[in-house]
Amino acid sequence: MPVPLLDLTRQYQALRQEMMTTLDRVASSQRFILGPEVEAFEAEAAAALQVPHAVGVSSAPTPCSSP
Repeated sequence: MPVPLLDLTRQYQALRQEMMTTLDRVASSQRFILGPEVEAFEAEAAAALQVPHAVGVSSAPTPCSSP
């Protein structure tokens, strides 16, 4: 019997309703960049990491790029 590489079915089912509600809210607002969802994410990330600030970026190299 093959063993699946990654099976997130249980985790997804537990989080599905919250994820769909959030996705619907973002899609309805059309605020994909910045906005209240990103502000909330940054605040939650900073709290979880126990740091004063966190910044959401599009990819890891973004904050390290020089103009």
